[in-house]
Amino acid sequence: MGLIDSPLKRTADTVYLLGSSRVSRALVDWTEIMRGEAEVWCLNEQYRFRPKFVDMDIVAERGRWFQLHPMFDWGRFNNINDPNHKYWLLNVSGECRHCHGAGCKECDRGIYTPVDRPLSMPIYMLEEVIEVPGSVRYPAMEIWDQYGPNLRNARWHQSSFSYMMAMAIHLGFGTIKIRGWEMRSDTEWGEQKPNAMMWAGIAIGKGIIIDQPEGNTLFGNKPLYGYDKLPEFTTMHAEILHKGYLKEFQDQMAEVNVLLGREGQINERLQKARDPKEKRLLADELQKAFQDRINAMMRANTTSGAAQATKKVLNQLRSLPDPGDIKPVDLNSVTPAHIRESEMPDIPDDAKHNLTPDDLLPEGVANADMKQAEGKIFLNPKQPTLAEAGIKGKRNRGKKR
Repeated sequence: MGLIDSPLKRTADTVYLLGSSRVSRALVDWTEIMRGEAEVWCLNEQYRFRPKFVDMDIVAERGRWFQLHPMFDWGRFNNINDPNHKYWLLNVSGECRHCHGAGCKECDRGIYTPVDRPLSMPIYMLEEVIEVPGSVRYPAMEIWDQYGPNLRNARWHQSSFSYMMAMAIHLGFGTIKIRGWEMRSDTEWGEQKPNAMMWAGIAIGKGIIIDQPEGNTLFGNKPLYGYDKLPEFTTMHAEILHKGYLKEFQDQMAEVNVLLGREGQINERLQKARDPKEKRLLADELQKAFQDRINAMMRANTTSGAAQATKKVLNQLRSLPDPGDIKPVDLNSVTPAHIRESEMPDIPDDAKHNLTPDDLLPEGVANADMKQAEGKIFLNPKQPTLAEAGIKGKRNRGKKR
């Protein structure tokens, strides 16, 4: 009979917060909602998206509506989203404001009558409006009072999204699925997006899962500050990536197993069905479940490949020489005066005239990287040996200086 009788009590562990962005508003699993596993929360003039993006029949049973603007705003007839929005909220007929009574596709001979206006769902407003069927006062004080000494910080709302997120946290949902919210425009969303991120952060801090489509620009999906500015890719970076991909792969395989079980249940019901209409519905549902499982397996395979690739990079980084092999040496302990003649390397006579004082250091010290730091140099074992310097000298013989 809808949620009008329980306006401040959740009926599932998951809720969809549906925005109006074209990027992801179509990514709502209406089957999940219809099965009673989730609620869906809509707002403003989204009934105009029916039936492609909004299933008003399901909203009537499993949905809540939000109109969190003052009456002078939602009651005006110059609303660019829907001039007839006031009629829809009040559930009354009147002269169509699209055509001003001339007749158009929005009305019947100039008279607009609300279509699919559910009376069994609550509509949350800044204040209860008796003329609006289903109107419920948004529980602002009940929500803010929970934050105690942070009350002043919690009383920050710059968009309908933040109000919806705050109420979803208040009602205790375990998963909040965000669809149709992007906030890409800096001019329109300059203050709204930081505010939305604050409430999402509060949800994450309370252990609530925030589910958003891949590539969603509301928050996340950005380079990791600090790590994206390092001049090199270290073992630490590879470990972070590898562990992240492994965790994602495990979660995706768990999803595959769930979908496999769901597929089996539908198939079992299909085998027992006798009614032809029921069989067709179950067959369609089975086909969708099968496709969902295949898509989940493809995502898992992609993640598995990424995990293997990062593992390979990690192993290569671990095989590099340890930085500890570059040892500091006291300059005073390495001078030609301390070198015995027997330790001098065999240098071709024709290369000796090309030697520098540095070439007279022992092998392993020769051609050292003379980076001076507090009276010490750091030896690089990969530098050419003195013998190689001799060869180099032979090749350089005769070159003009």
